[in-house]
Amino acid sequence: MNFAEDWRSDFTITIERKALGVFEAAGLDLGALPGKRVRVRGFVEWWNGPMIAATHPEQIEVLAPASPAG
Repeated sequence: MNFAEDWRSDFTITIERKALGVFEAAGLDLGALPGKRVRVRGFVEWWNGPMIAATHPEQIEVLAPASPAG
């Protein structure tokens, strides 16, 4: 999952294809994440920009939308 248009320099979360079932079983719909605020926990590595490899669904938390400033 890339978080900007330039995947070579933006922030990325990677999930191995073989782990997708674990994320789905935990109720995390990865296809619904674009446009959502998320918190991801893990070690930041540099691979075509900053990247965290998510191996467990508990690493990804969907957050409430940001409240407007004011």
